[in-house]
Amino acid sequence: MFIGKNSLRKNQKGFSVVEFMVISVIFSILAAAAAPSIINYFEEEKVNTDNFNAKEIENIILRNIEKGFISLDNGPESILELVEKELGSIPKPQQNGFGFYYYEKTGNVRALETGMTREGWIRLD
Repeated sequence: MFIGKNSLRKNQKGFSVVEFMVISVIFSILAAAAAPSIINYFEEEKVNTDNFNAKEIENIILRNIEKGFISLDNGPESILELVEKELGSIPKPQQNGFGFYYYEKTGNVRALETGMTREGWIRLD
């Protein structure tokens, strides 16, 4: 009686339902453990992209101030036109609820949360 069952088992190929469920549970646990790290990675990349774009805009502004093409006293319209001329358009911030702002006294540019700006920071739209 047992000999027939063993020979029958040797001829079967593939996974049983139980084996498949165990593998599925293991993969689910691994995916759940990795998900926060992956989400955090994408959020950090958004911040890094915004910081890079802000630095690019800042470099354009400061370079053109040094050359004498613009002055911070000209206002945001002339600065906006200059940046759009060199980049084609103002990049959109990757982080939701953020915008690019420049400081009217120094020309520094940062990606700041909309509505959380301090005095002297002017939004570039």
